[in-house]
Amino acid sequence: MRGALSEYDEHGRAYVADWDGLRIIDVGTPTDPVEIGAWQTSIMWDANVLGGRAYLAMAYAGVVILDVANPAAPVELGSNNESVSVGIDVDGNYAYFAGGAGSNAGIVDVTDPTMPELLGTVPFSQQVMRVTIAGEYLYVSVEGDGVRVVDVGTPAAPVEVGWVPTEGWPRDVAVAGNWAFASVAYTGLLVLDVTDPADPVLAVELPLVDNGGELGGIAVTGSIAALAHGTSGLRFVDISDPAAPVDIGAVAVPGEANDVVIAGDHAFVAAGSAGLQVVALPECES
Repeated sequence: MRGALSEYDEHGRAYVADWDGLRIIDVGTPTDPVEIGAWQTSIMWDANVLGGRAYLAMAYAGVVILDVANPAAPVELGSNNESVSVGIDVDGNYAYFAGGAGSNAGIVDVTDPTMPELLGTVPFSQQVMRVTIAGEYLYVSVEGDGVRVVDVGTPAAPVEVGWVPTEGWPRDVAVAGNWAFASVAYTGLLVLDVTDPADPVLAVELPLVDNGGELGGIAVTGSIAALAHGTSGLRFVDISDPAAPVDIGAVAVPGEANDVVIAGDHAFVAAGSAGLQVVALPECES
């Protein structure tokens, strides 16, 4: 299990991008996760789910859309392979992709899932591994070149409007209200004030560096940020005051923590060869 998780859906299912395709896991009982479906294919980098459909980042196969209303038998609806796709996020009728070595990010119109249409892209100087959509702004993690903000209010003409440089490699961004939280490999957690997304401001940098490998995915809820931290496991940060985050410490998990989502009182961790791991949130969660 390579380890990229989509958002937990309303049916209590987690969707995991695996080297062999999509894995669908019932986590309604967090202590007893059960795989209930799969879609076998080539290497998959990322997945997201919305409204009974799964949106897949399939590298050179681009963006692929599945009907997962019946999780035991996913059905491919359509695809768009005009750009490389290694990361994906979805909102409404648009899928937003990270172009990996293609060094770009872009937008696909998925109004008709059988005929997804590439609308526009934005070029960057380095690899783009993840994108996060929040309102009309796309937060782009660019390896070695900071967190970029793209105005996607006009989907056919996205334009970069803001930038926060980083010393390390941004891996993922989570947005909550006027704050964006970025996990940055070999550096730590960056908290950005995005009250004006076109003028993001670095509020604080919290070092989270040890010998356990690089930071990966991030998820936030209430007063907690959870960061996948390689062989160090799952690291928790108290963000009750976003401008003064506090490192709570790491919880060991088998394998290597690559990505994480939060649902209810639990974090679900994609842990490489150890599969899906479930961790209870710290008691400081509000």
